[in-house]
Amino acid sequence: MRISSNHSTRDVLVPAWRLAETPQELRLVFHRYGEVSYLSQLQGVDGEQGLQLVESRAERALRLGLKKNVLASKGDAVAQSAPEYRAVTILLRRM
Repeated sequence: MRISSNHSTRDVLVPAWRLAETPQELRLVFHRYGEVSYLSQLQGVDGEQGLQLVESRAERALRLGLKKNVLASKGDAVAQSAPEYRAVTILLRRM
C-alpha cells in the first residue's frame, strides 16, 4: 500500500495483504495503546477488499512491553504502569 500527501513529495510504502473475508462496510481499524494509535486494517477499499497492514516495529515493541508488564503483574514482581490496549473501529460508510 502506498501513502502519499498533497503537501509533500514523499511517499511511504506500507506492506499489506488482503483480508480473507470480504468486508461489508468501509472502515478503519486501529490498535490503540494508551494515547498512541496504529492503523491496522482498511476494510471495504479497493473493490470492496480489505487490507491488513503489517505491524510496525514501534507497535511490536509497545505490544511486547505490554505483554511483559502483564506477566510481571501475575508473579511476585510489581508491574510498571502499562498502557491499556484497545481495538478501535471507525465506520466511514455503509456499502
